[in-house]
Amino acid sequence: MPTASGCGEPVRVWQVLAAAALCAPQAALADLTVEEAWGVWTAQFEALGLDWEADAVPEGDALAVGPIFLSMQVPGLPLEMNLQLPGPRFVSDAGEIVVHLPTAETMPFSISATEDAASAFTSAGAFAWRMTDVSVRMRETDAGIETGWSGDSFEIEMTEYGLLGKPFPAGYRYLQSGFDITQTSRIGDGWLDFTRRGVAGQVVIDYGFGDETTAQGLGGTLSRDEVETLTELRLPRGGPALDRLPELAEAGMMLRHEAAAKTGFDEDYEWSAGEQIASSETRWSNITGIFTLTGDGLHVVSGSDTAAMQITDEVLGISVDVEAARILLDLAMPVLRAVEPQQYALRVELDGLTLSEETWTAFFMTEELPRQTADLKVDLGGTAILLETLFDLAALGQSFNGPLPVSIETLDLRALEARFWDAELTGKGAVRFDHVAPRTVDGVPATEGDATFELTGAQALLDRLTEAGVLTTDDAMSARMMMGMFTTPVEGDGDAVRAEVEIMPDGQVTVNGQRMR
Repeated sequence: MPTASGCGEPVRVWQVLAAAALCAPQAALADLTVEEAWGVWTAQFEALGLDWEADAVPEGDALAVGPIFLSMQVPGLPLEMNLQLPGPRFVSDAGEIVVHLPTAETMPFSISATEDAASAFTSAGAFAWRMTDVSVRMRETDAGIETGWSGDSFEIEMTEYGLLGKPFPAGYRYLQSGFDITQTSRIGDGWLDFTRRGVAGQVVIDYGFGDETTAQGLGGTLSRDEVETLTELRLPRGGPALDRLPELAEAGMMLRHEAAAKTGFDEDYEWSAGEQIASSETRWSNITGIFTLTGDGLHVVSGSDTAAMQITDEVLGISVDVEAARILLDLAMPVLRAVEPQQYALRVELDGLTLSEETWTAFFMTEELPRQTADLKVDLGGTAILLETLFDLAALGQSFNGPLPVSIETLDLRALEARFWDAELTGKGAVRFDHVAPRTVDGVPATEGDATFELTGAQALLDRLTEAGVLTTDDAMSARMMMGMFTTPVEGDGDAVRAEVEIMPDGQVTVNGQRMR
């Protein structure tokens, strides 16, 4: 069989598969062939924007694929990436296909500047591809072509790395243990629809860049136990292209990834001239994460039931040990350039935030103040005009020397809740920015809106801090005077004050009816 290629052949494998699917009898599913199984692989390469080349040689009921050469133009940058993978062997087995994956200790890769680049950047190296007791089977189903992956371990490790033609100390290792993955691919109508569900006993990523021979470097480990993932993709057959992102998004291009893990551990460290200057360790439990990218925008949700972090920075001379009972980040934002305003939102929640005894004492500089927890909730949103598509790296690069590629039109503080000891701060408000009207404050567009804040328990907190020696009597008196200037008492509550802020279109600012500007 002649060499197959993903670089402009007249009839692509996906077209044959699509035609076969339309013509196949609907009463029963046909057995999957080795050619169709290999076609699923190449369809996925192309949908990810990769060009590929490989020899595919029939061997009776089997199809042996030689080394796979992949290349890709890095989106928005004058760089080309090249990677070689070991070729699989597809074997028919009772209507299904068994895929034999070889191991390899040297899979070369390179990243180099294209001919039109301003500088001749190059980097190159090699990866090892290792696995233990891995089984891969493919079969035809009503939902599409299903591939099952399972095994004791799968590992990718960078064994060589060079920068600008010279060896450079760097490391990367990905290890997945005790995994069972099912992915389904449906090819047709110019699209690849892909769903992947997987579980793994553990996933570990080790990375590093630079060592004692370099001016500076960094490294770390990310580990997750009892991992569950769900990935859904809908990609155009020719691969996503920056100049067609709005059109492809309108047509339904989509990426969604969900992940959950029982426990997690992150370690990061940084050094300079061979000396470690900073480090951090974080332990998580019940981690959840959702990443969704569609024409409607980007949506990221990340959270954890508990988190404990230790940070040390020798340069700044700080050491912090902090814990939280719950963490949540929920971000939604537009990604495509548009003339009309688009919605954005951000929600951050921290429950049971506390410092260790040592850090607490160092921060407040006293042992007389009992350690307490704090809670924080911020929920805001609004509308913005995106002047450049976020994934158009060339356009974004030009904006670095000019105005930001986003225009905030409205900002709504839906909720602000902060609690520390007996003190609690709440607030909400909304403002609108007029970018056409003359600016009333240098660097800030004309602004109109209002906000209301309430603070309870502040007097009792000041008393506690004064008794513990954190504040002097004069410090507490100054704080009370400032509160008196910007707040009014809340009727019926002896230790509650309120501030009502109003911003006028002409630049005036009033607090509780008193003009401040």
